[in-house]
Amino acid sequence: MDYIIFDEFIKLGDLLKDLDIISSGGQAKYYLPENPVIVDGESEIRRGRKIYPNMVLIIEGSTINTIKANAEQQTEKQADLAEKKRVQALVKQLNQKKTSNRRKKNKPKFPGQ
Repeated sequence: MDYIIFDEFIKLGDLLKDLDIISSGGQAKYYLPENPVIVDGESEIRRGRKIYPNMVLIIEGSTINTIKANAEQQTEKQADLAEKKRVQALVKQLNQKKTSNRRKKNKPKFPGQ
């Protein structure tokens, strides 16, 4: 399996999370001592280990080759990130409008009303 790296490197804990082997970065702390990962032929238990393109990892018996993203993949990734930011800003704007229509202060309620 090939794993595309879009930046200079990715940390081992983030890679495990991205591959859905663990659900949060904190779980890497407990996962790695029990399930060591082989990085370029050496056992690795540090979740902060930097993984660069052209490294070979063995995780749970599966071999993963890391490769550098090409220009087209980088462009695609940037477009996806831009769209994600646009949607987040739109949702934030809609949520602000929704809360601004609410009354600032609730009138006190008296018995019988």
